[in-house]
Amino acid sequence: MKHARLANLLNRQFNREISALLRYVIEAASLHGESQATVRALYLAEAHERVERAQYLADQIVAMGDNPTLSPTVVRPQITLREMLRHDASEEHTDEQNYLKLACEAEKAQLSSLKQRMKEQATLEHKHVGEMESLLW
Repeated sequence: MKHARLANLLNRQFNREISALLRYVIEAASLHGESQATVRALYLAEAHERVERAQYLADQIVAMGDNPTLSPTVVRPQITLREMLRHDASEEHTDEQNYLKLACEAEKAQLSSLKQRMKEQATLEHKHVGEMESLLW
């Protein structure tokens, strides 16, 4: 396969997206009441975005001649809202870095539209880090 390394990296991020989807669904379910409504809405919106991103990544993996493999990591949800936000902001930051790495790999493979999409995803992840960190104050 011509882009085996890139397909492998895309598959790793695909699994991170699926893992995050599961985490956000579980965390949103644990949030109740008016005081937690903002974070619950944020997590539900994140879950929807994760589905779209996972599908895009899966499509790209298949386009490269590989098959997505599913091996998500399900982390026990954090106990308190602050712990959830801290943990998830850290995970979003990791995803931001992963998308920047994917953009570089796509550039090496001369896949300009993939490169652009990965840079856009990195920017979105950076925004999500800021949103979560702002809720910590």
